[in-house]
Amino acid sequence: MRRAKRQSGFIQPAHGRHRLAATERSLATPGCHRLATTERSDGVDYLCVTCEHAAASIGRAARRRGSTYGTHCSTYGTHEELTKGHSRGRLCHEKRPVLCHGRQSGFILLMVLVVLALAGGIMVTSARRSASLAMLAVGEQEQLQLRWGSLSCRAAALAQAETILAQQEETSGAPQPVVTGDADLGGLRFHLVIADEQAKLDVNRIQNDLGSGVLMETLQKVQATRRDALAVDLSPHADATKGGRLYSSLEQVLAVRHPSQLLQAGQEPESISSDLTCYGVAVNLARVKPSVLAVALQGVLNDSDVAKILALRAKQKSITLADVYTALKLPQSRQAKLSGRVADRSRCHSVWVIAYGRSRPWYSFSAAEDGPDGSEWSFTWP
Repeated sequence: MRRAKRQSGFIQPAHGRHRLAATERSLATPGCHRLATTERSDGVDYLCVTCEHAAASIGRAARRRGSTYGTHCSTYGTHEELTKGHSRGRLCHEKRPVLCHGRQSGFILLMVLVVLALAGGIMVTSARRSASLAMLAVGEQEQLQLRWGSLSCRAAALAQAETILAQQEETSGAPQPVVTGDADLGGLRFHLVIADEQAKLDVNRIQNDLGSGVLMETLQKVQATRRDALAVDLSPHADATKGGRLYSSLEQVLAVRHPSQLLQAGQEPESISSDLTCYGVAVNLARVKPSVLAVALQGVLNDSDVAKILALRAKQKSITLADVYTALKLPQSRQAKLSGRVADRSRCHSVWVIAYGRSRPWYSFSAAEDGPDGSEWSFTWP
């Protein structure tokens, strides 16, 4: 075994420089590692390196030029074994094994790529979830705005329905059983259709007075001139008593698949809902359509009497039952029968509210009778 000379703070071997150069470069680092001596045993070269710290701080290995260098700390010393093409352990000093490792740069790169891929997948999943939650929050906010906006429009319109209709009649100079308008609340548009329910045919009154057969004929007659006529499908309440309300919705008398079939957008005054109702009882002479009045008074007045009532309404700004009795010169018996079919004022109004959301419109309908004891009906379509 030859000794080595000390240079630059560490010992370089006196021979075998071409085999030990890479090992020296890997170990001749500033700090705690210092190359001390070289040994040769059984044809194998050893580098003995001193270490100032604990054994755990040593023990790195690298493969250089086809050789494997194992590291081991024994009493703050490290032994490097140089072999060709293979790795094996050696015992020295305290007979501790030499730790041998191969190059791990490719494996580390693969692990980094795997970690990056996993991190990217987690970030994409998190972003999608965040976007879904954001869209859900926007949808819930819109639903809340639509619901409260519809309730606000309904409350305001029903409370002032008669006033709104009267003002429209004052402006146009003609009866106005239906008035439409739009409102913008919170960035959403609401379409309102305010109507006089007593300017329509009450299907419950026809059913109670004339029977289901006449009701079916009346429904067909009202739709005779319509291109979008709906099939008649009577489904009265089974528990309704005689004289009670057999129908509470037009969906019980007509085959309706969607509320838009009852309320034609842009043609509300001509829609089927402007001629039929379930809440009107007696028709209002001041606003009822001529075609509706003729059907409502069938069996009580003839066509000539109906024409006289319409002529009287055209001459006078307002018309009362007393004016009709005088113009027709009706006896008391016929006056009593007529008073059950007609009225000179309305006490039942309705409002359709169409709330236009970002995806589709939402429909709701409400009808209410005047007075503290008046009934109220409300329907909302999902």
